[in-house]
Amino acid sequence: MLPVGVLVVACVLAAYAYLTRKRRLNSRTTPGGSGARPRPVPPAAPAFDVLDTDTRAALVAADEAVRTSEEELDSARAAAGAEAVRPFADALAHARSQLAAAFRLRQELDEGRPEDEAARRGVLAEIAARCEDAGRRLDAEADAFDRLRALDRDAAPAVAAAETVFRELTARTGAAEATLTALLRQYAPAASAPVARHVEEAKDRLMFATTSLGGARQALDAGDGAGAAAWVRAAEGAVDQAAVLVASVERRERELSDAARMLPGLLAAYEAGHAHPAELAAVREESTAGPYDPLDALRRVHRAGGPTDKVDTAALDTATLVARASVAAAGVHIATHRGAVGSHARTGLAAALSRLESAPPAASDPAGALHAAAAADALARGALARSEQDAAAYGQRDVAGRAGDGGLGGALLGGIVLTVPDGEPGDGTRAHAGGPACFGGPATRARRAGGSW
Repeated sequence: MLPVGVLVVACVLAAYAYLTRKRRLNSRTTPGGSGARPRPVPPAAPAFDVLDTDTRAALVAADEAVRTSEEELDSARAAAGAEAVRPFADALAHARSQLAAAFRLRQELDEGRPEDEAARRGVLAEIAARCEDAGRRLDAEADAFDRLRALDRDAAPAVAAAETVFRELTARTGAAEATLTALLRQYAPAASAPVARHVEEAKDRLMFATTSLGGARQALDAGDGAGAAAWVRAAEGAVDQAAVLVASVERRERELSDAARMLPGLLAAYEAGHAHPAELAAVREESTAGPYDPLDALRRVHRAGGPTDKVDTAALDTATLVARASVAAAGVHIATHRGAVGSHARTGLAAALSRLESAPPAASDPAGALHAAAAADALARGALARSEQDAAAYGQRDVAGRAGDGGLGGALLGGIVLTVPDGEPGDGTRAHAGGPACFGGPATRARRAGGSW
């Protein structure tokens, strides 16, 4: 029995040694060992739709940062001079360049280029990187910009400057109201439709400016520097948007007047070129029968088509007038309703501006310049329509601040005062007013949270 027992023990020890050695070899990381370890499974790539949505949000955030920074930079430049704000102007120029490139890439994606999903993912990654770079550059300058403005230390000069502009705008708003009334009498309703509510909205922004300037004065009296800084930034934003809205009515009057003056000559030139006679005859009849839309009349004449081998200065001037009018209308609506406007309208506006800026020289390629103007007009009109849809949808959201609230609803709609969700994003809860938008990127532009909105 003893030999048998010894043999059993020896077998057990041998088996144990073998298993131990095998485990040691499998776990070795030195040469000669397998070093094999289960590799972690890489996370699945996000769905394309998720990446697309995230990138659109990044575009909106970068565009908002650029727009707000540009507005506050104007206030700083007026107070401190161009040389003092040069570093911030350079940062803004860099951010604007990156954003423009991102919008160009987004427009290509919207037009279906490239078709391959892997390539489209690469484009989305580049858009996100450019937006991040634009925001990071503005964020990096936010502290230095605050030191330059010194609103927390003494906001009184900024309050006084905003009050001066406010008084000037109050007078201009009354004149713009008279201008709008005259336009409605002289032209068809469609002619002034893009600016039909702008006087009302300007008054709403000025109402909020009144509230904000009052809050700034009270904060100054109480020695609350941070509160005064927040209130005056809100006032500046409201005054800026009121100025944009009033100027849009004044500009629309000039555009319609110029279009009405140029229409007869364009009609005569295209009629001589044997374009579609029925459409041209209809435009001529409408223009002499009563109120009409001169800008749309010019657009219809160009659509009817003229002698493309004989595009003259008058044809180019009228096409450019129509395109710039459409771009301006879309730009004003997006700028003054940007708290609601998404990436589609912003991308369309950027594409329209790009078409105008990159149009071939009229002297060497008049037909190409004419085509570029028509494309810009179509893109801008699409951007305006989408912006109006976004603003209408925003009116259905559960956001604190509506009509009769001292202009707070308009300030939220215009992105002057930022909205803050009361709960987690996407959980359906209400949102409330946060601080005013300030110079800086997405990480810093909401840094002033004072003010009892």
